[in-house]
Amino acid sequence: MLWIGWERYLRETPLHEHVKALPRNVMWYADPAGRTEIEELRAADLKVLRGNNDIRIGIQAVRARMQTGRLKVLSSHCPNLIAEARLYRYPSAQEKPILGENPIDDNNHALGALRYLITRLDHKFVAKLRRRQTTESAAGDPPPAILEPTETAEAVHQARPWLRFDNETLWKKL
Repeated sequence: MLWIGWERYLRETPLHEHVKALPRNVMWYADPAGRTEIEELRAADLKVLRGNNDIRIGIQAVRARMQTGRLKVLSSHCPNLIAEARLYRYPSAQEKPILGENPIDDNNHALGALRYLITRLDHKFVAKLRRRQTTESAAGDPPPAILEPTETAEAVHQARPWLRFDNETLWKKL
């Protein structure tokens, strides 16, 4: 289960200002196109890996988590992520010939960060998805629009009840 909450979302803020507020005892995943930013974060003693920039696979990984109930967002603590999700869209039929099949690349910084995180956390899922798409492409079939989840949230909770969000032994009291 992945819980997203307490976003840090500041516009027009230099990276070194963000660095001051970021914990150092976690792994961070960054836009692979931001080589300079990754180097600056590493120089500030943060552990940073490049994220997976494959938009379609990233969307499928996020959607699979949503469909299986393994992604929860505390909407009151993530207003920018929620706002971006509401603006996120695919091109219209008229826009597709010009823009292609991928979602409109606008208002998606928080969504991109979520995609980078999930594709790295679910790297085995992503590898299976890539193999599946490669096999289907070789066979001449179009890649699937979405990978159907293999487990529902209910099945996960029945198989591993100790992983439930309401299991108090998982949480450290402050």
